Amino acid sequence: MRDDEGEEVAPGDWISFSYGIPPIRVEAKVSRRNDDMWLTVLGKHKPREMKLKDLRRHVGNWYKISGPTYQA
Repeated sequence: MRDDEGEEVAPGDWISFSYGIPPIRVEAKVSRRNDDMWLTVLGKHKPREMKLKDLRRHVGNWYKISGPTYQA
């Protein structure tokens, strides 16, 4: 699957997206389960996991990033 800049996203990669007004940044790690790409979200966002293919229903854009910037 490709992000909004055309970058190929694979298991082990990290992505970033935002939601809400004002925008809240979210970072998630991509993994593969049962032939689907899944996100595991960092921080206190819900849901904590979801299928990558379902993300577009909830947010506008999402992008591949080099790694997490979130600090617990």
